[in-house]
Amino acid sequence: MDEKILISMLLLICVFSFSACSSGVSQSEYDVVCAQRDVLQEEKEILLAQIEELSVVSKEQEDAKKVLISGNFTAIVRGLIPDYSLDETTLNVAIINLFQCGPFAVYVGEEIAAELEQGEIYVFELMETEVEKVTDATDPETVIPLYHLRIKSVRLAEDDEWGMGDGTQIIYTELE
Repeated sequence: MDEKILISMLLLICVFSFSACSSGVSQSEYDVVCAQRDVLQEEKEILLAQIEELSVVSKEQEDAKKVLISGNFTAIVRGLIPDYSLDETTLNVAIINLFQCGPFAVYVGEEIAAELEQGEIYVFELMETEVEKVTDATDPETVIPLYHLRIKSVRLAEDDEWGMGDGTQIIYTELE
């Protein structure tokens, strides 16, 4: 009788073993899970690429240096106009041009505009401004609108401050 019980137990173990193997996942269920895995893998790669982009931008922002911009430039006044955004009559924008360059507009304010005469050459003093440096440009036509610089004062230019000499002295001083 012990042999019968032993054989019965062995048969039961074999039946359970085979039934466990045959109760697996169907091919269609496997295909669905694989498709979901592939979609998730693609999403993961997209997210990793976005993380890489953001880390590059973050690194660039960390590398941006605070600087103090100051200096002056020499230009001829071609005309005076209102800024038209708030007032259509008060002259507070100068149309100027640097030596052998095209004209551009710069906001000077009402007080400074009152000192300017069309056709005269002036040295325009910039108000010191703290900014994050994004360019090494030194031409006022680029630097003034880029950093929203303001004109602190003007004075008539001396003979040696106009022409082929360097009439532009935009100074970047790094801050700690």
